[in-house]
This record gives sequence, structure tokens and C-alpha cells, in this order.
Amino acid sequence: MLIAAGNRPSGFDVLRIALAVAVVLWHSFTTSYGSAWAHSVLVSPLRPLIYLILPAFFSLSGFLVAGSLERSSLMTFIG
Repeated sequence: MLIAAGNRPSGFDVLRIALAVAVVLWHSFTTSYGSAWAHSVLVSPLRPLIYLILPAFFSLSGFLVAGSLERSSLMTFIG
């Protein structure tokens, strides 16, 4: 499967999309329901998960961008 995908695993893309959707959902709920709702969620047992969403998204995105740079030349990457 990896060779058919050109040495580019798709599992990380699925995780990145899931994290991006989680970021959008968190911000949309916070915007829609206000800071009282956000505070009530942040004092719940979901707090560690919510605090992990954004750093995980940026870490995974950075990992994927670095892998893309490693697989291509600088000019192809910039293009």
C-alpha cells in the first residue's frame, strides 16, 4: 500500500483532518455558546483532551511539511 501511495502514508492525513475538524468544532462551539460554556467544558474531565487538540494539530502538520520537504527538492517544495 505504501508503494502504491508513492511512499506517502495516508493515515497521518486522516489524523490531521480529524484534528482540524476538532479545532473548528471547538472554536465554533465557543463562539456560539460563549465563554460560560467553554469554562464548563474546561472544568470537566475533557480538559486534557481539549488542551491537546491544537498542539497535536500543529505538531503533526509540521511533521508532514518536514516530510514533504525531505521527499522533494527545495524548488519543488516551494512551488
